[in-house]
Amino acid sequence: MDAVSLLRMQLENAHDTLENTFGDLSVADAHREPGGRAFKPAANYAHVIFAEDGIVNGMIRHGAPLFASSWAGRTGFSAPMPMPGQGDWAQTHDAWSRSVTMDMAQARQYARAVEADALEYISSLKPEDLDQPVEVGIPGVPSMPLGMMITAFIIGHFYSLAGELSAGKGVLGLQGYPF
Repeated sequence: MDAVSLLRMQLENAHDTLENTFGDLSVADAHREPGGRAFKPAANYAHVIFAEDGIVNGMIRHGAPLFASSWAGRTGFSAPMPMPGQGDWAQTHDAWSRSVTMDMAQARQYARAVEADALEYISSLKPEDLDQPVEVGIPGVPSMPLGMMITAFIIGHFYSLAGELSAGKGVLGLQGYPF
């Protein structure tokens, strides 16, 4: 198996893990704050989908993310996630996470569109493309090979946020991971 095929399979699995962890949450439970510094399930889900879209279409392709182009105004979220590198991102992101709302059916359609777009992009790569450096554009984060960017900032991010989502659901008294 070549590296591009492996990345594609990993991204498909990462999306499945997130979707199955989010599960069949009710609208009310998706918007419940678990307390402390943890974010509600809707915000965790939104964060990872907006991040994938922004990384693939903004950072890597140097174009407009779907949320700012073909999916503008119809992502299913009340506002797009603020992107890192602008002002006090941690504070801005925290405020966004507490206020964002989600139309679950529409948001999941957007997530499927983002996944299809990312998978199409990855499928277009050749193994040697994965060695090309990518400028991350976040202060303090060095450029890295494209393969590492996809692994750490997209695929790894899905697993991290699925874990955070699972823990947050557990604090709310709900089933986290589906197993």
